[in-house]
Amino acid sequence: MTLPACRQGREIRICLEAVIKIPVTYLILIILAVMTLGVLRSQINNINVQATREAKIQDEKNVALFCQKAKNIKDLSFAMKRGMLFLKLKRYREASAILDQATTLDNNYRDSWFWAGYANLKDLENRQKELPRKDQDVILTRSKTDLAGAQRIDPLYPQTSQLMAAISKGENDDKGKSLWYARYETVSGKKSNMIEMTKNNP
Repeated sequence: MTLPACRQGREIRICLEAVIKIPVTYLILIILAVMTLGVLRSQINNINVQATREAKIQDEKNVALFCQKAKNIKDLSFAMKRGMLFLKLKRYREASAILDQATTLDNNYRDSWFWAGYANLKDLENRQKELPRKDQDVILTRSKTDLAGAQRIDPLYPQTSQLMAAISKGENDDKGKSLWYARYETVSGKKSNMIEMTKNNP
């Protein structure tokens, strides 16, 4: 069916109705339905965004409370087991809180210092985009302190040099990077051109 020559607006409307065979009333209803669905979709999206925001706020409160209670742990073995469990679950803030507490329970236990440093690094890596620079520096400094503790206790532990080299590389500290590369290669007996986390790390 071809459209007849229509010159007036009213005639054009009649011709279109004849072609598509849909009354104008139905068209209006369809348009209103589409508009309503669009509004509903927007409202649902807003609800989801709000729910996500509230869940994140609640999670922050829960983590803060957990980290505070971690200071009450008095058993080193329990602290290490829990800290490693949270590392495997990729809950790095909780892991770092428990493992930092472990360093206070035995100042000469290398693994608590090393894994606390590792947990802080992973926490920084995980939240770097959302943290202000000041908070990033605090976590990085804490990680360096922990790893320095592990280095003090066991200078021959290669994984400590491995992480310190990675930190120096991230800070564009060529001198420090070269130093920690050299230490890693010396104590491990391995030639390494790229520092990577060991496969045994969570």
